[in-house]
Amino acid sequence: MANWENLDAAFAELEAECANVIRGMTVEIFLHTLQYSPQYFGRYASSWTYKIGSPEFWTNPEFDYVAEDSGQVAPSRKGDPEAIFSAMIHSSG
Repeated sequence: MANWENLDAAFAELEAECANVIRGMTVEIFLHTLQYSPQYFGRYASSWTYKIGSPEFWTNPEFDYVAEDSGQVAPSRKGDPEAIFSAMIHSSG
């Protein structure tokens, strides 16, 4: 005979466990996206954000656009850590 006691608690625990698995998978996708985003000045890669619940678009103010546009900043390459780290610290979730 089936025991239906504590079924709500079991489903709540399962839901939380599944949410953690999905969150972990999406964090890995986010980190992969950062690593493989093309860079020149780092604006594109550094402006990615990870946030649970709603999308968020922003342009990272840490990068000096005037210096970049005038050629005073050395170009970055895909995977360079400065823009990736900046995107990671400005994300939530």
